Amino acid sequence: LWYVSFSHLGYIILSERKQSYIQKIIRLTTIGEDFKGILWAGHMNGLFSSVDNFKLNWGDRFPELKSRIVSIQAADSNHLWVVTPTSGLLWVQINKGTVQDVVVMNQKLKKPIENIQSVFREPNGRLWMATNHGIYGLNTDWSVMHIDHTYGLAADDVNAVAVQGDTLWAGTVAGLSRIVLSSLRGTSEYPTLIAGLRYTQNEIVYNFHLLDSLTSRRFTSLPANANLVEFDLAGLDFTSRGNMNFEYVIRSELPPWYYWTPQNIAEWIKNGFAVKEDTIFLEKGTLSFGVEMPPGQYYLKIYAISGMGVRSNYPTDWTILMAPHWYETVWLALSIVGMIGYGLYKYRKNQVFVEEADTQILKLKLLTLQSQIDPHYIGNTVNAIQKFFYPFDLIKASLYVSSFTRMLRQSMRFAKSSFIPFKDELNFINDYLAISKLSARHELNYEFEGVDLIPEDYPFPVMILQPFIENAVLHGEAESGPSLITVKFEPYSYETIKCTIIDNGLGIRKKSLEKRQQPNKNNSRGLGIISEKIKVINTLYGADLACSITDQSDDIPPTHGTRIEITFRRPNMERMN
Repeated sequence: LWYVSFSHLGYIILSERKQSYIQKIIRLTTIGEDFKGILWAGHMNGLFSSVDNFKLNWGDRFPELKSRIVSIQAADSNHLWVVTPTSGLLWVQINKGTVQDVVVMNQKLKKPIENIQSVFREPNGRLWMATNHGIYGLNTDWSVMHIDHTYGLAADDVNAVAVQGDTLWAGTVAGLSRIVLSSLRGTSEYPTLIAGLRYTQNEIVYNFHLLDSLTSRRFTSLPANANLVEFDLAGLDFTSRGNMNFEYVIRSELPPWYYWTPQNIAEWIKNGFAVKEDTIFLEKGTLSFGVEMPPGQYYLKIYAISGMGVRSNYPTDWTILMAPHWYETVWLALSIVGMIGYGLYKYRKNQVFVEEADTQILKLKLLTLQSQIDPHYIGNTVNAIQKFFYPFDLIKASLYVSSFTRMLRQSMRFAKSSFIPFKDELNFINDYLAISKLSARHELNYEFEGVDLIPEDYPFPVMILQPFIENAVLHGEAESGPSLITVKFEPYSYETIKCTIIDNGLGIRKKSLEKRQQPNKNNSRGLGIISEKIKVINTLYGADLACSITDQSDDIPPTHGTRIEITFRRPNMERMN
């Protein structure tokens, strides 16, 4: 016979009337034996096993066991029931005197069982727990029974419990109680009822006794400013004597369309366009919805459960409609959103009108700039034709007029376009250089590079190169030898193109000095007009058109002439349309 005291663990061999004890273990609280005959000792600070002669404290490995062990009881061949004040009832998995896992039962049960004083296991596996709130029975399916003074206990504060057959013995603070279990169970053939409704409105409490006026339509509509809503529940099982628990299923539904709120719609969408359903256990006969019940429609299905765990076969149901305030409805929100949307629509419409008007103004300005460029180079060209008549040169005049006529046709054809295919721009520039070569006062040569690298249909800004090439022809005359103009095309990527115009003349710095020394000489407006044109094209089409002019005397090593670099990217086609 094993026994424990605060100072040691001991045993008595009954046949020999010999007593022995182990002095090493002190502060023990309880002992228990598992189904395989292994002894377990409860300590003030953990759990020990006889397999290792009580050396290893399993509380060091499992924090749930690191407490005063109140009771130990064998559950089955692989489990122990262990009780501690902090964790309550524990389901401990064991194997040959070692702990494998610990489950806190209060985390599994619908209602926690607290302040357990002792436990007793029946041969059928049902566990009884003595607490200061009566006796709880835990069935093998984890359902719970509750016995208190309403069933005949002398007091609810119980220190010990034992069951023999159909008889339960309870040691209470008021004495020993005997209860016949079969007389308590009763049947499931009893109804569940909603006895009353209570709520507060404008600081006035309203009570409705629903059993006085039961109708086939179990429905209640609550005003928008109702709060502290409560239902009184009842189960007509006379064997329970008031010791009744309840389980209810609550389903949140969409209210009638005129009561919809943004929260109702959001919850409905969040739940996948389905109703939300929850099951909740109550240990009292009052169902409370808190201080503020959210607007919506709620369907309740309520089951009464007796203290012995018998569930009613006759649940009750009820529908509650909590009306929203007028300012909570979705229709007010939709009205506000609609007004804001209409205001934004009108604002955007006006903005688009202004943007379109600005765009049309810019396009007209672009056409004006192009019409200013055309007379500029046309006037220079007509003046050049006179050179072939004094002295008269029929062949050159014919070539000149033919190229010039072709240029005029192209200029007229592209007059209303901002971008043309690269192939057309190249032909236009080629004709212009051919005319310039015929009319030049000095020997003029020109060449193209990188033409094959640019797609023929690439959109190219109209008349963007001609003013720069004209400037190179007029001001890029070499100091000695023939003048050379090189037009080079380089694709940076599919989107961006770079065009470089190089001459071998005096350079922009010397030409500027000559102009200042000849104040009566007319200044060309071509480059000024093209600068305005670049700004307009960038604003309209986002082409990032940029131009830089460099005197090549600044290069390393220095050379003669001027270099003009023009870069732009493919324009926004939607804006072009």
